Amino acid sequence: MKLKKLSHALGMGTLGFITLGLGGLPLETHARVFVEQTAEPGIRYNFYLRKNGFIPSEIDPKQVDIRSFVLHRKSLIQDQSLLKSKLNTDLVMHGHTAPSMLKALEHLENTGRLTVFDNDTDSLRFKREQNPLLEVDDQISYSRPASTVLVIGSNSHCKVPFQSTAAAKAYVVACIGEGNLLNRSKQVDHAWLVQPNGEIHKLGLGAWNPNEQPTPMPGAFIVAQQRGDQLNQAVFARFAQLLATQGSSVELSEKLHATAAVSMSESSKGRFQEMAIEAPNRNIPLTNNDFGNAGIFQTPTARMHPAGTFGVTISKVDLYNRYAFTLQPTDWFEGTLRYTKTLNIPFAPGITDEKNLDKAFDFKLRLLKEGAYTPSLALGMTDIGGTSLFTSEYLVASKRHKNFDFSLGLGWGYMGRQADFSNPLSKALGEEFNQRPQTNFGVGGEFEIGSAFKGPAALFGGVQWHTPINGLVLKAELDGNNYQNDFAGALPQSSRVNFGASYQLTPSIAFTISQQRGEVLGFALSMTPNLATERAPKLIDPAPVPVLSGPRPSVVNWQKTIAEIERQTTWDVTKVEKSGTQVQLTVVNNDAPYPNEALDKASAVLHRDLPENYQWFGVNYEINGMKLAENTVDRKAFVSRRADHREPNLEIRDSSDKLRTNAPNNGVKPMPDQSASDVFQRNTEVLFTDKKDKYNGGFSLGYQQVFGGQDGILFQFYGAYTAQYNLNDSTWIGGRAAYRLFDNYDKFDEVGSSALPPVRTNQKEYLITSDFTIRRLYLAHMGELGNRKHFYAAYGGLLEDMFAGVGAEYLYRPFQSPVAVGMNLNRVKQRGFRQDFELQDYAVNTGHVTGYVDTGIQDILLKVSVGQYLAGDRGVTVDLSRQFLNGTTMGVFATKTDVSAEQFGEGSFDKGIYISFPWDVLVPGTAAGNAGIVYRPLTRDGGAMLGRPVDLYTSTAAKDKKTFERRAQ
Repeated sequence: MKLKKLSHALGMGTLGFITLGLGGLPLETHARVFVEQTAEPGIRYNFYLRKNGFIPSEIDPKQVDIRSFVLHRKSLIQDQSLLKSKLNTDLVMHGHTAPSMLKALEHLENTGRLTVFDNDTDSLRFKREQNPLLEVDDQISYSRPASTVLVIGSNSHCKVPFQSTAAAKAYVVACIGEGNLLNRSKQVDHAWLVQPNGEIHKLGLGAWNPNEQPTPMPGAFIVAQQRGDQLNQAVFARFAQLLATQGSSVELSEKLHATAAVSMSESSKGRFQEMAIEAPNRNIPLTNNDFGNAGIFQTPTARMHPAGTFGVTISKVDLYNRYAFTLQPTDWFEGTLRYTKTLNIPFAPGITDEKNLDKAFDFKLRLLKEGAYTPSLALGMTDIGGTSLFTSEYLVASKRHKNFDFSLGLGWGYMGRQADFSNPLSKALGEEFNQRPQTNFGVGGEFEIGSAFKGPAALFGGVQWHTPINGLVLKAELDGNNYQNDFAGALPQSSRVNFGASYQLTPSIAFTISQQRGEVLGFALSMTPNLATERAPKLIDPAPVPVLSGPRPSVVNWQKTIAEIERQTTWDVTKVEKSGTQVQLTVVNNDAPYPNEALDKASAVLHRDLPENYQWFGVNYEINGMKLAENTVDRKAFVSRRADHREPNLEIRDSSDKLRTNAPNNGVKPMPDQSASDVFQRNTEVLFTDKKDKYNGGFSLGYQQVFGGQDGILFQFYGAYTAQYNLNDSTWIGGRAAYRLFDNYDKFDEVGSSALPPVRTNQKEYLITSDFTIRRLYLAHMGELGNRKHFYAAYGGLLEDMFAGVGAEYLYRPFQSPVAVGMNLNRVKQRGFRQDFELQDYAVNTGHVTGYVDTGIQDILLKVSVGQYLAGDRGVTVDLSRQFLNGTTMGVFATKTDVSAEQFGEGSFDKGIYISFPWDVLVPGTAAGNAGIVYRPLTRDGGAMLGRPVDLYTSTAAKDKKTFERRAQ
C-alpha cells in the first residue's frame, strides 16, 4: 500500500485540531498535523519525506517547517511517560516556585518521538545510522510554521517574536527581564535551548559564564533557570529533555495562551531589538603560560583545561627554553612535568657543550568553582620536586566578565620576590613564616615543604581580552618576580607589566608572543588536545549490517556468518554453541576498543543470519584459556533498541554466575533457558568450531627517547617485529626483535654511574652496542583456579631489554569487584649489552605484592605495590590513574625505597607520568590495542621494576564492568 497525506497543513491564521490514535492513546493537538503511514515496514525516513512531497528545496515555507517534523514511535511512549511522571513529582514538590513549568508540563504530549536531527533528505541518504527505517504503527507529524520562540522559566513564560539574528539571551531578557544587583531573581545564568529538531544545548547566559551557542530556530523552546531558583539544574535538564520530544513550540504556545500565556511587554521590545544585533556569546580560548600551566605569560590563573587534556608547551624567553608536559586527569587537578634549559649555564663545563637542563614538577588544585558572585579559586605549587630553581607557591582567583577574564593572585618564593609586603600568614601561623629558609635540595627531586608559603609575598595577576577576531586574545599581567636572583643571573627588568597576544591556530593549538620585563620578547607554542574525546572517523570500516525486521533465514552458513562477525569486530571466534533458544559464541581475544560496540555489530550480523527461533545471543569471553565473563543479548530487545536508535544496555555477568530459567517471574524479563553455565554446557550442540591461529606476528615502527643529562634530548626510531606462537589455548611463546633505523645516539656520551647496581643507568650500552636486538623471547602459561576468582601465570626467558629469568604471578580478582590483590615473584639475571642470549653476572630476586582499588571517585584507580626492586632496594610504589570513557588513561606514579637520596642520585626517587589510549582514537578504522607513553624525568637505578611480559590485571580486564561501559565520545 502507498503512503498518503492524511491532512493538509494549516495556514497561519487557522486554528484547528485532529484526533488520531497513536498506540491506543488519543492525541488532541491544535497545530500538529499528522500524515498517515500505512502498515508497510522498512521504508527509510528520507524516502518517506520525499514520497510525500516534503523536500526542503521545494517546500513552501508558508505551509510547513521541515525542522519541526516528529517521528512518533509507539515503543518510546512508555519511556517518555515515565520521564514526565518523575518530572511532575519534582515540580509538585516545588510547585510554589515552579508554577509555569508545572503548567507547561500538564499540556505536554507523550509523543513517542524518535529524534532525527537532520531532515535534509539528500543528506540522510548517506547517513544510514541517522536515517531510521519506519515501522508499523509509526506516525509522522509536522507543525505549521512558527514565528515565535517560547521562553519558560520556573515562574513565568511567554512567546517572543522570532528574529534570525537574536541569541538566546535576547529572548530571555525580553520575556523575564534584565536583572541587576537589586533584582537578582531576573538574572538568568543557565538556560537550555531546545530546537524543534530535538537538539538540546546548555547555555551560559550570565556575564561570568557566556559560552559559544547556536541561534534559536523559529519554534524553539528556551528553559531559563533564574538566579536563586530552588530547583537544581538536573530538573531543568530533564524538563528540556521532555520538551525535545515535542517538535515545534507552536502547539504548547497556543495551549498556554488558552490558559495562562503572557506575551512580551511593550517595554521589552526595544531592548530585544538592541540585543538581537549584539555580537554572539563566545568562549575565551584557554592557553598555557611559559611554564606549561593554564595562565597568561609568567603567571598562572585559576582556570583549568577540560578533563582529559594532554598539553605540550614549548616556550622561549631570553635565556630560558622550557618544555612542559601537562596532564588534566580531572577538571580540578592540573599536573605539569617541565624541563628548563638555561642557555648561559653549561651542564658540565669542559666536558660537554650541552646547557643545564633542570627538571621540575608543578601542580594546581582548584578549591572553588566560579559562580555568579564568586571567582574560581586555585592553590598551586611550582617546582616542588625539582632543584628549587623556580620553586614557589601561590593562591590565585579568576573571574570572567563577558569577553574579559581577570585574575589576581598572591605568590611566595619565585613568584613573590617583589616582596610587596610581609607574609600575611605570619599573623595566624607564627613569625617564622616571615622568613623563607634557604633549603638545601641536594640532588633535587625531594618534595621539600619546609619552606612552603614562607617569606615575603607579592601580588600578581592580569587580564585577558578575547577580541572581536575569533581566537585572538590580548593579554597583560603583573609579574611577582624581580629577576635579580635568577639561576641565569640578574636579569634586567624595567617593568613588572608583561603584555602580548595569543592566537588560536586550531581549537587545540595556540601561539603566543609577548614582551616581558620591559626588555625581551617571549614566544610560546602550546598544544592541548583532549584525548578523552578524540576518535578518528572510521573511513575504512566495513559498512554496518542493517537491523531489519521481517522473516529471518531458515538455514545458517556459519562459516560466512562468523567471517562477517570477525570482519566487523576484530574478534577471533573459535566456537558457536546452541542450547534451547540461545546461541553462544566463544571469543578468545576481547581486545576490541569498545566491547559494547563490537557486541552490537556482532548482534546485527546474528540477527540478519539466524532463524527466528533463536531468542538470545550469548558471547563468552576467554583469554589464554581463562573464562572471564559473558554477555547475553535479548534479540527482541536488541532489535527494538536499534530501531529506536538507543544506546546499548547489555547485561554483563560472570560466566560462572547462575542464570534464571525461561519461566515467567512477576513480569521480569526472562533470561536464557538454562539454569546455570554448567547446565548450558551439558545441553549444548556445537554448531561451529575454528581453531585459534597457532602463529601471528607483524611489523611495526617504534620510538624511544632519553631526556636530560649532559647529552640533552636523544631519540631513536626502530623497526620491530612482534610474534606469538600458541602451543595450546593457555601456553605460548612470545618474542619481539628490533633494528635501529635512525637516531642521534652518536651524541650519547654520558656514562652511567650509580651507587647502586647499574640495573638501568647503563642504558647507553644497551641502546648503541648493537643495531639488531632481541627485545623479548619468552615462554608463558596462564590459567585460573577454582571459582574463577583466582588466576595465575608463569613465564621464563628474555623477559625485557635488560633482564632474563623466570617468574610467576598470582591475582585474586572477583567479578566486578572494586578490589583486587596480586603478587609476583621473579629470579632474574642481567642481559648482555648486545641484547642477544648473553648474560652478565648480576642476579637478583625481585617481586611485589600489589593492591588495586577502584576508588569510586571520578574513575580513579589506586595501585600500591610493596616489594623488592631490581637493584635490591625495598620500598613502595604508588600509582594513581584515571580511565576515561573512550579508554584513554592518564596516570602518575612515584616510588620510594630504602635508598637515600644521595645513593639514588639526581631526582632523589623514581617518579613519572604515563598516558595510554586506544589506537582506535588515531586510525581511520576500528583497531585493537593501545598506544602508550611513559615519561620519567630521569633514569636511575633505585625503584626500578622488572618489565614483565605478562600482567594478569590487564589480561583480566573483562572482570571489570567499566570495560563494557567504554564508548567513543
